[in-house]
Amino acid sequence: MDQGLLNVILVGSAFMILFSAFQSTGMVEQSVLEGVKNETTGNGTARFTATGYTSFAIIYSSFTVVNIVSPAIVSILGPSLSMFIGASTYFFYVLSFIQPMTWSFYLASVLIGVGAAILWTAFGVYLAVNSDELSTLRNSGVFWALFQLRKVQLPGNLYIYLVLKSDIINRHTRYLLFTVFSVVCGIGLLVFILLIWRSFVEKRLLLNSEKEKKKKKIIFQDIKQELLIALKLLKTPNMLLLLIPFAYSG
Repeated sequence: MDQGLLNVILVGSAFMILFSAFQSTGMVEQSVLEGVKNETTGNGTARFTATGYTSFAIIYSSFTVVNIVSPAIVSILGPSLSMFIGASTYFFYVLSFIQPMTWSFYLASVLIGVGAAILWTAFGVYLAVNSDELSTLRNSGVFWALFQLRKVQLPGNLYIYLVLKSDIINRHTRYLLFTVFSVVCGIGLLVFILLIWRSFVEKRLLLNSEKEKKKKKIIFQDIKQELLIALKLLKTPNMLLLLIPFAYSG
């Protein structure tokens, strides 16, 4: 099999697994947090006051801001390692629901916003590296077909249906749900680790290439230039027009 296509299949599978757990979390998030509020009301512990709505506002605000600098981060770390780091924040976000506290839950919301910006920027670079003019459309289609499978969510929805017994999720059910979701995220992280290993092997094969050596020297010099190019791109007529549907779709 074409190595580029294999890499795209692996990264699509990793995203599908990771976001299956994350989106299942989002479906029950508010019910879970209402249950936590009930647990901490009048029992002498610090009352839990966080809401899922505030969490998502924090996530996408930090996502927006960090997108400005995420290309520089990916340039320094490389796409494979960057994807793993970004995906790890999803794991910690899901894990935070097992024993949520207001401060830690909102901190996890900030971190996942940062991680999302790094993850999606790194994915764009990874797809480009593993594609050429003839395979770009094919590889994009393969990735999005795998990624959209998360929306089917038959296993996740069926599991939630079988586990949930009421609108408010109690502590026992919360432990059960998010232990499983955390394990699913962990499986996704293992696939990202496999991608790091494959990238390491591929780089070793190219280590003697003068082109690769020059590329490594240029990367650190061009980080500032990349940021300037991104700002210039933002001012172009096409990008300004695209901001309208982007803002509408979220």
